[in-house]
Amino acid sequence: MSINTLTGQVLAKSVLAKLVSDPANQHIGFVFGMGYDQAKVLTNDAWRSRVGGVPLNAFLVACAFDPENFDRADELDKVVVLLRVTGPTPLPHDSDMVKAIIEHHQSRTQVARTDTLDGFDPFTHNQVQYGGLVCRVVGSFYVDGNQLMFGADVEDFFSASHLRVYVPTPDALKTIVNYADPIRLAKATEDAKKVGFAKLPDPFEVGHVQYTSTTRLQKAHGTSAVTVGVQPMDFLGRRTAVLGMTRTGKSNTVKTMVSAVSLSAGAAGVRVGQLIFDMNGEYANANQQDAGSSINDVFTDNTVRYRGLSAPGFFDLRNNFYESLDAGLEVLQEVVRGEFKGGQPDQQIFLGMSLQEPDAADRSQHLRWQKQVVLYRLLLWKAGFTQGTFPDQLKLQIGKSALEGIYDGLKMQGASSQAKKAEAVKAQFGDPSAGLTFAKMDALMLAARSAHIELLTASNQVGIPSSSGESWFDPTALSLANLLAKENSKGSYINGFNTLSLGRVYHSPSGSKSVPDDIYEHLRLGRIVIMDLSVGSEKVRRTMAEKIAAHILRKSSGAFNEGANPPSIVVYVEEAHNLIGKDAELDETWPRIAKEGAKFGISLVYSTQEPSSIHPNIMANTENLFVTHLNNDKEVKVLSSYYDFEDFAASIKKAQDVGFARVKTLSASFVVPTKIAKFDPASIKAKYDSLPKPLGFTPAPTP
Repeated sequence: MSINTLTGQVLAKSVLAKLVSDPANQHIGFVFGMGYDQAKVLTNDAWRSRVGGVPLNAFLVACAFDPENFDRADELDKVVVLLRVTGPTPLPHDSDMVKAIIEHHQSRTQVARTDTLDGFDPFTHNQVQYGGLVCRVVGSFYVDGNQLMFGADVEDFFSASHLRVYVPTPDALKTIVNYADPIRLAKATEDAKKVGFAKLPDPFEVGHVQYTSTTRLQKAHGTSAVTVGVQPMDFLGRRTAVLGMTRTGKSNTVKTMVSAVSLSAGAAGVRVGQLIFDMNGEYANANQQDAGSSINDVFTDNTVRYRGLSAPGFFDLRNNFYESLDAGLEVLQEVVRGEFKGGQPDQQIFLGMSLQEPDAADRSQHLRWQKQVVLYRLLLWKAGFTQGTFPDQLKLQIGKSALEGIYDGLKMQGASSQAKKAEAVKAQFGDPSAGLTFAKMDALMLAARSAHIELLTASNQVGIPSSSGESWFDPTALSLANLLAKENSKGSYINGFNTLSLGRVYHSPSGSKSVPDDIYEHLRLGRIVIMDLSVGSEKVRRTMAEKIAAHILRKSSGAFNEGANPPSIVVYVEEAHNLIGKDAELDETWPRIAKEGAKFGISLVYSTQEPSSIHPNIMANTENLFVTHLNNDKEVKVLSSYYDFEDFAASIKKAQDVGFARVKTLSASFVVPTKIAKFDPASIKAKYDSLPKPLGFTPAPTP
């Protein structure tokens, strides 16, 4: 026998026999019927009592070899079948046993138990202890080369009389529930290196094994002490669903994920940005359910918080519309679109315009843009948008030809010559190139509009001329001026700047020039960004969330399409049924992030209590699922269509324990029933504080 063959046999014995260790004490039965998907097990009350019972959904292992004499096993038998208990199954003689039990109880003269056999004769007592279990065949463990492998099926029927069934010891169970496919781990290692990890991050502890809501015997026999680990790379560039009713531990699960990603990235010196759309303020603010601490309290120097209103410790989620020109205009256009629907041409031009700055080298285009910016800011001012610290001064370059046109159109008096007309206009309204107050600039632009309209005749289609001889008022500028005057070029009334006041709730005088740009930069630097959407206008919160999500998708997809590596970003969304519902169009922002975000480095973690309301295309492509309690058959039925969650349908509906989840991750080959560990801010903060800060680390700014 060669050394390699001998080594392979020793390895097979060590890893396979470990799964059925202590066979004398862990044996609970024999397989008496088996198919490719199901096995029936003969068991006995005494055997089950010895191992602390066999709960519903418990893992069992079956093998035909003798664990104590593995070397003598036939090659065909060198495999361990993994089973999951799904319920009882009748035995052929059950009707006779039921008859015997009924007759025995009918003959009782007292209720109390008199002895260990409860009045039965030894033979009958032995017979009535036998029962049957039906189990799902989860798959097969075997050794290939030098690796423990798992196949999600069995290759062939095994001789039922040879298969012994065992309850795995805590050590064996830990190996089973934390088994990760080597091929998937190799792919995860490649993915980790692409985002900057020197090696595959270590799995993080997500919780402990828990089969049922009642855990008395599981705790006594060590099952509940078996930890369940999850590979952090399962979340990066992937989709994760956290499903369950309110107050069943979804937020706790998400906090555990956020912490795990942050600690893994910090330990490796890798930047992974995390954005939390916090619908209920559970991540930004301390609460008693999580030991009075929040994500912000744990990762203080790397967390930035936003709110839809001014608040201590928070940046304002709203843009300053005076500074954030194009982004602010986009919001305004959406807000007033319904009011301007079917409106006048001036209103339609406003809805279709852009304030994106052109190349300064194109002087003509840039001057037109400057004029539109001045008119737009005047509209904001007249609509009641608070200026805050924005200076009460607007500058605008108006050429000599245009000033003379204003003089002529207004039929002004006092200029002694043609050359003095421009100076006369400046004398009355002020010099716009030097800067005018909003009030004076408003008066000048309204005067210029009137002059322009006055000069327009059948023979003169230019109105106020520019230095090039073209019309100084381009169509967009004239429409803005008409909105400023609240009348069209023919003098008829239109809804002008007053309608824009509907957008005031989206504006903050203390806001940033571009909140989406700021947030994307925080994420690029590997920070945790929490958008507290629990306060402020509902419309503001929803609109800003969509705008920021769209901006992230646009920036990351743009970088990807240009051949660059986009930053690694994890996006967490609560109440996801409102964003990626089953009726959502797949080309909308949120469905696109869910469907295509992975290739752009964007991971999505979404939470909902309504799996049936999530777009089926998104659910079908979700790699990781954490499922707690769902309270109706409709939701459970939807979930039962995925992986092997069908086995847990009854438990999911019945057990309402907080944090009792059924977990399926990308690296795992099957669902593991898990009690999610409670978010422990003190422990996590201690780990985070012990990590060295990566090169170039900059603490998050404070408001």
